[in-house]
Amino acid sequence: IKANNQYFYQCAFHSENHISQFKYASIPAGNFAKFNHAGPLYLLSKTINQIYKKIIPGSLLDIDFNRLLIHYERYDSKFNWNNQNSIIEIYVPLQN
Repeated sequence: IKANNQYFYQCAFHSENHISQFKYASIPAGNFAKFNHAGPLYLLSKTINQIYKKIIPGSLLDIDFNRLLIHYERYDSKFNWNNQNSIIEIYVPLQN
């Protein structure tokens, strides 16, 4: 999340009920480009750098850089910490 020219990393999970100890937030609906990080978690920053510095600039993707959400990462049953077969999905917002 970007606010006041600062970046914040937030953790989230789906819940049907509001938990008073947590702040409620939602990911705005829209179109997203999906990328996969394959491999150990400690290499995730390398994948993210490659997405923003090589893949996106060399593509025709129309990234929405004005959204508060820079990107979000989805960790599901394919995530396995530092396992070589681990998958993390990375979603980058597109212009609608």
